[in-house]
Amino acid sequence: SEGHIPSFANLTADALKSFSNPKELLKYVASSASGMNFNKGSSRIFIDVGGGKGLKVAINQAGIAQNLREFPILTDDYFARDQYGDILPQGYDYDREKGMFGFVEKVNPKVGANLFKSLAGKGKRNFGYDIHNSPEGSFGAKVSEFIRNYDLRNDFGGGRNIGLSSDSKLKLFDVGYDEEVARIFYRDRNL
Repeated sequence: SEGHIPSFANLTADALKSFSNPKELLKYVASSASGMNFNKGSSRIFIDVGGGKGLKVAINQAGIAQNLREFPILTDDYFARDQYGDILPQGYDYDREKGMFGFVEKVNPKVGANLFKSLAGKGKRNFGYDIHNSPEGSFGAKVSEFIRNYDLRNDFGGGRNIGLSSDSKLKLFDVGYDEEVARIFYRDRNL
């Protein structure tokens, strides 16, 4: 339900919501998530909290902006869930006030080349660079449509930010990189 942020492992929603800046939150998460697996990007950390779920924590202002862009799509947007639920991870909830964290379905970023090709219909190395010309009905066409409908940057070239869900489907695990985030935080460079 809206406003309800679940807690996983020893990371409680009340504790996460009590922090006023990413640095303090990260310090708490680091001490509370000891022994948990995590992946670090340029603006957020993903922590595997078990049960097929994870926690994305902003490490800077870009991460906050990306959380505030991504989590409303994953948790609140009926159209996104209806039309793109097969290519998007399930969002469970997020810090709606400050955008410092969100809970999301775990997607494994390590997808072998052969499996990626069998699921996407195109090799991982070449995927995404000509995405807007993908065959109708393909995974690439669905990603292209999603990018256009949500005014996102194509940050999926070479299979970047695409992983495997627990039910063996390719899913986009970073959908917070839009034109505004690129312009403000990344000097408009295409990652």
